[in-house]
Amino acid sequence: MALVRMPTSSCEPPVVCREYTVQRAVREQKRQYSVSDHVPPLGTITYFDTPSGSTLRAYRSRPPSGVEELATAILFPPGMWLPSAWNEVVAELNVRGITTYAIELPGEWPGYSKKSVKACVKAGTYSTLDSLLSEICFPVVHVLRSSQGENANPLPIFLGGWAYGNRLARAAAWLRPQLFAGVIIASAGHTTPPQKLQRQMLACMLDLKFGFGSSKYRARKFATVFMHVDPNTKVDAAQIPAGTFVDFSASFVLPAGKAVTAAFAAAGDEWVYAGGLPMLVLQGAHDRLSPRDKSGLAYKQASPEQVTLVELEAGHWCIAEQPQECGRAIAKFIKAQATTPSPPLRTASSVSYDLSMAV
Repeated sequence: MALVRMPTSSCEPPVVCREYTVQRAVREQKRQYSVSDHVPPLGTITYFDTPSGSTLRAYRSRPPSGVEELATAILFPPGMWLPSAWNEVVAELNVRGITTYAIELPGEWPGYSKKSVKACVKAGTYSTLDSLLSEICFPVVHVLRSSQGENANPLPIFLGGWAYGNRLARAAAWLRPQLFAGVIIASAGHTTPPQKLQRQMLACMLDLKFGFGSSKYRARKFATVFMHVDPNTKVDAAQIPAGTFVDFSASFVLPAGKAVTAAFAAAGDEWVYAGGLPMLVLQGAHDRLSPRDKSGLAYKQASPEQVTLVELEAGHWCIAEQPQECGRAIAKFIKAQATTPSPPLRTASSVSYDLSMAV
């Protein structure tokens, strides 16, 4: 995403569902910070109050006029990347009648939060999965359900998470399975990658954060670790999905990392199967960080009735590499569950999980 920075001096205290259009936010960002190299998320910026007194920011994008609304999907970004990573899939879902809320994990930029991430960590805001998800997910659900009032047939709500975000989606479903109709996860590993690959991933992230090397150098390095590319083919920055290099922020994952990892560890493995809700797993066939035999295929084998597995010609960056295929698969899954919902399925896990890596 673009870091949509609202000047503190002109920003009122946020209230539930205070909205800005992306166009207005981008204009203010360019004027105040001279930022132009960014990719804003699709939709309308929407603020939600949280129990800690902080705020949650999400980007709501609705179906075009004339398209019947079928469901809502709440989407978590891939860790250090921001909501615009979902842009192309959001567009695919909107035209198929699905409203999306792309979540922006808390950050340090002005006008977003009344509390910094470090202050929340110090106060124990992220010490349990329940308190964590009450800050970054459940406020959206509360507003959606409140807006539907006494409607006997409210629109179903689905959760989606990519890479790091997949565990947030599954944990939210595990905590409140009665609120959701299904879960979509992509690049969802549960084992620690080999040390060599860990070092490559860390080096790649540092290059992105500090802008080391040329754009071609960073593109090649990123593609080698995160994407499915021919090792003999030159990779240019233009081939990398839009926003990959500029829409990158460690302002939540780094300061909150230990607290979030401890919260997941304290919960054990119960969250892994998302409260038994129907689950769509999008698996890159060439994913080095979350290999198919230890992620997508393992989930399908452990819980065949619950899990729908879709394999893609992609790496760990499958959502951005194959956005049309992912969008079609997600829309098909949501439509099936929205019209003939499956009952929650409690499945005992037969897989051993290492939760120390957030990939």
